[in-house]
Amino acid sequence: MAAFSRNPATGALSFVEFKQDGVEGVDGLDGAIGVTISPDVKHLYAAGYFDDALAAFSRNPTTGTLNFVELKKDGVGGVDGLDGGWSVTISLGGKHLYAASYLDKALAVFSRNTTTGELTFVEMHNDGSGLIDGLAGAASVIVSPNGNQVYVAGTIYNTVTMFSRNSATVELTIAQIWRDGVGGVDGLDGASSIAISPDEKHLYTSGRDDDAVAVFSRSVPSADLEIVKTGSLDPVTVGTNLTYVITITNNSTSTATTNVQIKDKLPPGTTLVFAEAIGGSCAGTTDITCTFSTLAAEASSTATIVVKVDSGASRMLTNNASATADTLDSVISNNSYKAVTTGPPVPSMSVWALAALSVILPLTFSGRVRRRIVGRRSVGDWCLDDHHVVLQSADARYGHRDDVLLPERKFRRGHYRCAGQNSRHVGDVVVTLEPVG
Repeated sequence: MAAFSRNPATGALSFVEFKQDGVEGVDGLDGAIGVTISPDVKHLYAAGYFDDALAAFSRNPTTGTLNFVELKKDGVGGVDGLDGGWSVTISLGGKHLYAASYLDKALAVFSRNTTTGELTFVEMHNDGSGLIDGLAGAASVIVSPNGNQVYVAGTIYNTVTMFSRNSATVELTIAQIWRDGVGGVDGLDGASSIAISPDEKHLYTSGRDDDAVAVFSRSVPSADLEIVKTGSLDPVTVGTNLTYVITITNNSTSTATTNVQIKDKLPPGTTLVFAEAIGGSCAGTTDITCTFSTLAAEASSTATIVVKVDSGASRMLTNNASATADTLDSVISNNSYKAVTTGPPVPSMSVWALAALSVILPLTFSGRVRRRIVGRRSVGDWCLDDHHVVLQSADARYGHRDDVLLPERKFRRGHYRCAGQNSRHVGDVVVTLEPVG
């Protein structure tokens, strides 16, 4: 097994390392012929034709280097269907691995630990068992992107065999067989490799002995997920709860959808209180994912997310939700929804000052001049009248712009110079009066 680093811009390769059967504990690579990487790119699996085995490696996503994890060998520990292992693939969710074996004429199924990469044998489907046909010389296996079908190319019988796959139980059922020269099919002599287009509408098979590529169109059942979202209260204030109700509907009249997920990112300045889904489950704290295993045709379900509005919330709270599923979606324009809620009012200058300002600013008055003073816990106007000094305060403790007598003494008529500043005691004010002239 040779590993190369790749320049994404030029495609140029640089050799990194190789893993060899029988060296440093590596096993299962004798006659290595098929290889696949897990969807999370953390593990690699190789089929060893002469070893009748699968070799599992952990993979460093940054360097690409490999470490041997384990071996699964035909006839050992109940494993079957790996005699002449040729091709290997993994389901989109990464939970199952499928291996096609040339000599066993079989498709072996394993469950996969997505954390450790270790495999557990589940079952084998072999040629001639029940209605299964076309697996002699099984040389290539692929799972459809929607996870609903598994295709196997049979080199000896010149076939493509399709299994239906239950995404929830992963049970396989023989569904259809295409054979070279039958029903107008051509180009499958020595069928050896399979690929499916990203839009899932076409399947391509190489015919080694036909010197050809056979093209098939795929009739893919599709659903139509639609998401609608509401938010209440509106407007909201600091400390109140904001409730989002998300309704997910499958508008298809005939196709159920599987592994439905609602993804919701909470607005900044909010804290999750709880999230729940009818018929499903929710996880996360700031990025919420609510999952439903299935959603029948013309069915709906809801998820409820409640958040608390924090003091740092913006004037407008924008929340985006989107929906995905394993089943092909015929209309994606209705798969997302944005809810906008009016947030807390912008604080007045007095509130900001009460909460944040700590600079002591000396102020001088002469005569009846009124000036602005900003203190540690107060914002208002000092003014000197004929009898006393007052603070017209915006401090919430005194009400809005109430007159507060500071200090509690009176002075004779005349002109004074008033110097005011905050003391270290929160809310206190020190005033010094000096005669002018």
